[in-house]
Amino acid sequence: VVDGASEEASKDIAMHVAAIAPQFVSDDQVPADVIAKEKEVQLASEDLNGKPDNIKERMVEGRIKKFLAEISLLDQPFVKNGDQTVAQFISSQNGSVKSFVRYQVGDGIEKQVTDLAEEVAKQLG
Repeated sequence: VVDGASEEASKDIAMHVAAIAPQFVSDDQVPADVIAKEKEVQLASEDLNGKPDNIKERMVEGRIKKFLAEISLLDQPFVKNGDQTVAQFISSQNGSVKSFVRYQVGDGIEKQVTDLAEEVAKQLG
């Protein structure tokens, strides 16, 4: 859902979402548990071993910022022009992104698991 921008700009944002697959509109929508898990992963990183705690904390903070930029639509480099973020693009079009839903081919398709021996036994019995 794009507010205030042209249909063409909205289409460009939709193509970006389809191609890049962001998880959230902005970094303030990322749940705290997702951030905490990423922080845990980063703190356990091999290259931080032996570094002072204050240095580790700043490095992890930077990595978390980068992680949030990768999963947040508005902070991602715009697919049609990598020199600007999606937020800068939509702002230049006098619009704003409210929300999005991304569909992936095959999502929601559940493979039915069957036991061949059980099926044969049912048919025979």
